[in-house]
Amino acid sequence: MKKYRTIGITGFMNPAEIRSAAMSFRMIQSQFLRAENHKEFVFMAGILISSKTVRGMSNKHPHSFPPMTAVSKLVSTACELGALPLIHFHTDMPEEFRTDIQRINAIAGDGLGGFQFNLTWPSIDNLYWLRCTYPNAYVILSVGPDLLREDPIHIYELLKPYIDGELINSVILDPSIGTGTLLDIKVLSPILEIVRYQPIDVVLSGGLCAETVPSLGVLRSSGIEFGTDAQGKIQKPGGGIDLDACDEYLMSVFNMLRT
Repeated sequence: MKKYRTIGITGFMNPAEIRSAAMSFRMIQSQFLRAENHKEFVFMAGILISSKTVRGMSNKHPHSFPPMTAVSKLVSTACELGALPLIHFHTDMPEEFRTDIQRINAIAGDGLGGFQFNLTWPSIDNLYWLRCTYPNAYVILSVGPDLLREDPIHIYELLKPYIDGELINSVILDPSIGTGTLLDIKVLSPILEIVRYQPIDVVLSGGLCAETVPSLGVLRSSGIEFGTDAQGKIQKPGGGIDLDACDEYLMSVFNMLRT
């Protein structure tokens, strides 16, 4: 299975935002990390798609979900700059999962890096189909706020079939799902202690920005390796990425990683 340490931003609406963020990632990475460590990290460009927007309709968050006509250029721009473009997919129509994934892949083009599934325990059969059909796709499974309230052992038992079947590359622990709600390290620590020893990557999300990223340092000092993803706290009120907040977030992440 592919292994990445992703440092991500989700909610891109146009190629200029991706270009600016990816170039900032490169520049800040070179300032904070030795060259031999650069390969450990990759910039993840998150592009939001739902079962409505994949059909050309608007959903409840039109300023965060780009039209499908923009997806191909978003993906190709990310690839040009060495970023990992991932579709963050949510659906209210699980019976159309395979059709929707095929449609997204056809539109996004060959540069698409994979998917993050913001779904509650998607079908094992569907993810097995995905792995067989798109064997190089990097797949992240989201564990959201409702699931994170459950017993950590139970969460792991639910994750285990996806891990054992090599159906996912990574899990993201996200109590926010784009709302900017700050993660609680005390709540996340028990499940982190379990999944850190599994053959998958781990990403943390939830209210991350320049001011909140330093709180993750306690996990770093405990030897836990993880990536990050930011959305709600670095978006403009009317939609789109606040590029100044983006740069400050990236600087804060790399500063935390080098300690």
